[in-house]
Formats: sequence, structure tokens, C-alpha cells
Amino acid sequence: MKFKTLLFAGCILLVSGLANAQFNAIIYNTGCELADACVGGTGYPDGTKTVQIFWDANNNGPTADDVQPVVGEGFNECNFNSLLLNGEEMLGCAGGFLTDPAFTIVTGTPLPSRYWLRVCDDANSIMWISTAFTIANGLNEYDISTIGGWTCVEDTVCGGCQAPPAVQGVLASDNSCANVTISWTA
Repeated sequence: MKFKTLLFAGCILLVSGLANAQFNAIIYNTGCELADACVGGTGYPDGTKTVQIFWDANNNGPTADDVQPVVGEGFNECNFNSLLLNGEEMLGCAGGFLTDPAFTIVTGTPLPSRYWLRVCDDANSIMWISTAFTIANGLNEYDISTIGGWTCVEDTVCGGCQAPPAVQGVLASDNSCANVTISWTA
């Protein structure tokens, strides 16, 4: 009877362990190709650009509707969703990076477990986008340079601080020392 009870308890622990599977992903870029131009540029120095992690929730590769995973300690939340380039320090080359600590979700594994990375360079109007990759449960390593690499998109900006279009139809009075009247014609 003890054996059956232990076997039953072991099965429950196994199933509950699978339900709360987790991953620890060491993600790096040894190719060090991230640079200020799509072809022939200079590799980004440490700390000058941010690598953003996106979840490919609909499993269709990098698209504008993908979101960064939520940072936190709740179900399917991660320990971070972006990091600064650190290739010079960690790999000996500008334009590379290594996650330290590992990118981790300890409360579960989102399905699909597909992710991709983005590095924005709005000043040079380029964006680097990695190939989407699947993160398996457990501790694993992923070298972006060898699992599909990067695509550089020119003449684009990621967002951040873009100047809005010029404001039109706004007038401000300049005939009083005590107040200013502002009017707007839509």
C-alpha cells in the first residue's frame, strides 16, 4: 500500500512539475554584426543600444503586433525583457551581447514559446530584427548568429522619441502683458 501511495504522490508531483515548467535561456550574439549601418557599419559599443525581447504569441515570426513579455513574478512573467549591449565586455567585440543573468520564466512556459529580438537605431533610421526562435524548457543556450541571424531594415524607426508633425491652426495673442490667449482652428 505504501508503494502505491508513493507512486501516486510521485505522479502528482511529476504532473504538477510539468504544469509549471520553466526555462532559463542564455541568449547571445557572437557574430557581433549589430552596427550603425546595415552594411559595413561600426559595431555598437557597450551600453549604447538596447536589445528588446518580443514574444511571438501567434507564431508567425516578427510582426508589429508582437509584444514584449511582462516582467514580474506572476504566471508566465519573465525576469527582464530588454538588456543593454555588452559585447565588448562579455564577448570581446562591439555589436554583440550575452544575457547575464539568463532570460527566465519560472512559473510556466508561454505557448508558443517563440521569441525574437530587436535593436533600434533611430538616429541612423535602421532596425535590427532577429529570426524567431523557440525556447525549450530547462536551461538552454541560443546564439542568434547561428540560428538564423539578423535582418537589418533601413529607412525606419522603432518609435521612441519621434517629433510629431507640425502643429497647425494654433494662434497665440501677443498684445497683452498680463495674459496670452491661445486659439485653435481644427
